[in-house]
Amino acid sequence: MQNQPHPLLRLKQGVTQLSHLDLQNPTHATSVVLLFRLILAVIALIVSAFFPFTTFEKQVSVFPGQAPILAWLQRILVAPWTRYDAEHYQKIVNHGYHFADGTGAFHPFYPLLALPLAQLLGGNEALALLIVSTLATIALLCLFTRYVAETHGPEVAQPAAWLLLCMPPAFILLAPYTESTFLCLVVATFLALKRQRWWLAGLFGGLASLTRQQGLALILPLAWELFTELRAKKPRFWDIGALFLIPLGYGLFIIYRAFTLGDLTLLTHGQSPAQFLQTLLISPSHAKIITGERIAWPWEPLQAQIALLATKPTYYVAIDFLLGWLGVLILLKAMPIFTNAEKFYVSAIILLTTCYFIGDLNPAIAFPRHILIAFPLFIALARWTKGKVWFWMLLEVGFSFNFYLAGLYIRHGWVP
Repeated sequence: MQNQPHPLLRLKQGVTQLSHLDLQNPTHATSVVLLFRLILAVIALIVSAFFPFTTFEKQVSVFPGQAPILAWLQRILVAPWTRYDAEHYQKIVNHGYHFADGTGAFHPFYPLLALPLAQLLGGNEALALLIVSTLATIALLCLFTRYVAETHGPEVAQPAAWLLLCMPPAFILLAPYTESTFLCLVVATFLALKRQRWWLAGLFGGLASLTRQQGLALILPLAWELFTELRAKKPRFWDIGALFLIPLGYGLFIIYRAFTLGDLTLLTHGQSPAQFLQTLLISPSHAKIITGERIAWPWEPLQAQIALLATKPTYYVAIDFLLGWLGVLILLKAMPIFTNAEKFYVSAIILLTTCYFIGDLNPAIAFPRHILIAFPLFIALARWTKGKVWFWMLLEVGFSFNFYLAGLYIRHGWVP
């Protein structure tokens, strides 16, 4: 009998075949994303078959032939993804913003992209959101690989892109959430900065701030790069105007909230700078979804998490704690290898994430997802593990845990 190769060798040989794919190539990136989409569809189908959550899932069987074909396809491919924030984006696409349903906390660019698709699809908002996330993930892989190749070297680019796609909780890139759209705009901003396209960077940054609050963090890297170049007298002085596109994008949503949801009145009644900042960043209508959120010192959510794990441990608090703070530690350790622009962005994301206390039940809900948008994290992991067996092991473990978390999300057992 022929000797079988060591499992680690088989793993390396298998993933090496994937390394021949160029994720900067749109065709290759599309193939990989569609493969991941298929894997996630199988996971979603299996989990939702045993644990149907919505009324529609409970009414329509996963077995073919027991419902009209379109209803059955909706049941097995789309319905399992309508969880948590995805429900609110679906409401926004369907009927816009309302204070009473908490949708004011969710920024408009992602659902705006889905709106024309939903109309073309006969009002299928959930499918439209999934299509936008899929297309955004493809664009993200292409842009991220190109940016890393130009900034940190081509030998790091492909490993970093694979880690971005596989490490937990990256499944959220293909869910009806904003992460893929937001990260696509963020990386596009950094790529424009790299090429000194200031107004283009400001435009992408403004759209990012229309997608998530954290888009405001892009002001710092853009300001740094602009003023660095101004000292060398390279750009035109009026290029500084590109900086204002980022807060302008966010400001448009604030104005909309003020006149549509009544947030302007609430902004004027803030009792402290922290309360004013919280109302500015997150609509008070979010209290319809989660209560007890506030701006806090970074150590307050950490202390609350540790206290919960010591007294009333739950798996979801443990996941948020371990993945979130591990990501923060990796980012802090990796600061010396980041560019100055990346350092400013990463620092702002860490600060915005750790200063957000979301309530006593779980003070750091979505902590790992918020750290995920600090994309230099994957550049650091790729540089540290490049060309080593540790890379393949990290990819395998990350891949497995990522899809386990996807199952928890479909089970409605973990808020990503």
